[in-house]
Amino acid sequence: MQSWHDFYGTAGTASAALIGLLFVGVSLHLDTVVSRRDVRSTARGAFQSLLAILFVSLVTLIPQISPRDLGWTPLGLGAGGLLLGAVEARGLVGADLLLGFRHIVRRIGSRAVGFGLMLYVGIALVTGPASAQSGTLPWLMAAIFVLLASSAHAAWSLLIEVAEAQKTAGARRATSDEPAHAIGGRRAGSEAAARAIDGRHAADQASDGGHAASEAASQPTRRG
Repeated sequence: MQSWHDFYGTAGTASAALIGLLFVGVSLHLDTVVSRRDVRSTARGAFQSLLAILFVSLVTLIPQISPRDLGWTPLGLGAGGLLLGAVEARGLVGADLLLGFRHIVRRIGSRAVGFGLMLYVGIALVTGPASAQSGTLPWLMAAIFVLLASSAHAAWSLLIEVAEAQKTAGARRATSDEPAHAIGGRRAGSEAAARAIDGRHAADQASDGGHAASEAASQPTRRG
């Protein structure tokens, strides 16, 4: 186990840093993540993969831990990851089974492979003979690489889904604002027309008043 110390130390550091960055990204777009089920699912998958790598790395770095004791960690993480993936896959299956299967493979396929490898390594370390335990550890390394790739793909998908959700929300707001602008324009036009009519009425009244004054001024002249 001592020979794997540097590898798992690097894997744990990288996964912890990526978890922090993922938290920051989710918090910046929390409204979109909360309101969209697909975005929540993508973020949850990335967190699951990175947390599994972090826990395995931390347990592996425990001084003088035996391979059998180490095996319980990937065994539990692998079983839990596959169970959560099955629950998520059940929600992705729609009326079209072929389309639903492709959607499942695209979203959780690599993550399921990584957790499946962890489950295999855990079972082999816990139940296998001591002579075969050292040959099982490279499969745990493979599981970590697969989960790292899965979390990177999930993080990229999360960026795309958040951008698409914000674009859709902006288009909906623009569509809902168009009738209000149209109504406001019609109101402004009606008010301008009313003011023009009032102006003409005022001009007509001023003209009538001028005519009346002229007639009143001319009447004394006629009497004289």
